[in-house]
Amino acid sequence: MVSESRVLAAVAEREQWHRDKAAKLWNLVQHTHNVDAMCAAQWHDREATALAQIIAQAGGER
Repeated sequence: MVSESRVLAAVAEREQWHRDKAAKLWNLVQHTHNVDAMCAAQWHDREATALAQIIAQAGGER
């Protein structure tokens, strides 16, 4: 069985991945005003926020 701390660490890693992707996409949007990139950045922001909420509800730090 996988421990809760390992699961939370994996969720935190995925949250960070989404935050990094969003940051790169927002940078692209600033320079190109690309609507598709903006939509993708918003999606990654929402995913990261949802994962952060899961971590907070489980008692993890975020």
